[in-house]
Amino acid sequence: MRHLDLELLRVALLVGLLAGGLLLAPGCETTSQFIAADGSLDCQVLYARRCSQCHALYQPDDFSDEEWVQKVKRYGPRAGIHPEWRPQLIEWLQRANDRPAGG
Repeated sequence: MRHLDLELLRVALLVGLLAGGLLLAPGCETTSQFIAADGSLDCQVLYARRCSQCHALYQPDDFSDEEWVQKVKRYGPRAGIHPEWRPQLIEWLQRANDRPAGG
């Protein structure tokens, strides 16, 4: 009986670890997946892969420059966007944003 209890515990732990790994998998992409051939950060790929984990992607002109700053500041950590990448992502979103300043 004791052997059966230990075996059930081992199976439960294994299932829990596998389930946890599947939940974390989307944010576990390697850094190289976001680096362009020239060595720069590919913000379009970063945005598409990380931000679409939780919602449909917005167009860059859906938000003003300042709104993008706030969105990346608030949701970047949740999306697993490295702190050193956030300013580059904001800059990319703002460059792609064709809204007039302050609009």
